[in-house]
Amino acid sequence: MDYASVTKIMKSINEDDDDLTLQEKQEKLSTITSTRHLCRWHDHSTLLNTGHLLVTVHALYDPAIHYTSEEMRQQGKPMDVQSVVEAPEVYLLARCKSTIADQLKYVRCQREDIKAMQDTNYQDVKIRDVVRYFTGDVDNPAQWVESGEQHQGTYGCSAGYGAPIKRFMDLGYCLHLQVKSLEDRRQLITLPAGAKGGSAPFKGLKKDQLIQNLDATGYDYYLECNKPELESQLKQHLAGASHIPALLYGQQQSTLKAINLEQYEVSFIM
Repeated sequence: MDYASVTKIMKSINEDDDDLTLQEKQEKLSTITSTRHLCRWHDHSTLLNTGHLLVTVHALYDPAIHYTSEEMRQQGKPMDVQSVVEAPEVYLLARCKSTIADQLKYVRCQREDIKAMQDTNYQDVKIRDVVRYFTGDVDNPAQWVESGEQHQGTYGCSAGYGAPIKRFMDLGYCLHLQVKSLEDRRQLITLPAGAKGGSAPFKGLKKDQLIQNLDATGYDYYLECNKPELESQLKQHLAGASHIPALLYGQQQSTLKAINLEQYEVSFIM
């Protein structure tokens, strides 16, 4: 295709960039039109007096790779394409207690499936699937499990800002905070001294282990602090992060890229 044709297509899907050359546009268009983004969701509930964990997966609608509703109407098949594409599929339904530790037991099989994902072919087009988001209500415990956020306490912002509750109304303070990615959280939790992994890696640390952890992070703490004060200092440094992000459980030393989750985010928009 020539420059004008490629530009027209990219404008139609809101991906055009006038600074790109024809070859760069062609490469970008090829990537966009062959990438399908997937979204995970999970929650815990009780069925017949027994706890269950439900995990679903759905594709995210993208006009770059899906027909639009108007295109389907022109083919004589009127439908809401986005609602069809984003209908969730059950991936996992298992008996499970409501504790974080029990929910994390089902992470390994999910991680192995994600690592084993391969390109699929559709009408001679190779489609690359990317696990892009986990979504749900902001105050949903599943969000906390997935991101490694504490379930209660003085840091109530699960969006990754790390603002204490008492400063939620301080707009200037909040705007200066840097959002923590899942990789940032992994590095926070993967500390050398006494960090055990799991759902409570910093529980029960001795004073010398607390000091080693604070030293490892470069956090500026008071040398004369007693153990409770050091625990408070570490809590301030973690700023709400309490355990490893769920899909890294059991592989704390692995990066998100290593397990095929380089673009993965916990989204707070339904």
